[in-house]
Amino acid sequence: MSGARRQIFTVFAGFLLVEKFGYSAADITLLFLANYAFNFMFAKKIGRFIGKVGERKAWYLSMLV
Repeated sequence: MSGARRQIFTVFAGFLLVEKFGYSAADITLLFLANYAFNFMFAKKIGRFIGKVGERKAWYLSMLV
């Protein structure tokens, strides 16, 4: 159920940006591509960091940045 919820949120968040805030479909596409590129480059490092210090501490440290 969590995966479906995330998928629905992603679709409707993009739709909301287009409809309510006037972004173009090209802007949303660039946003998704930038997000993919960031995840592709840094997901492994972020995962290692979380595994090393723990979820709670990693979340707390991310709030300080």
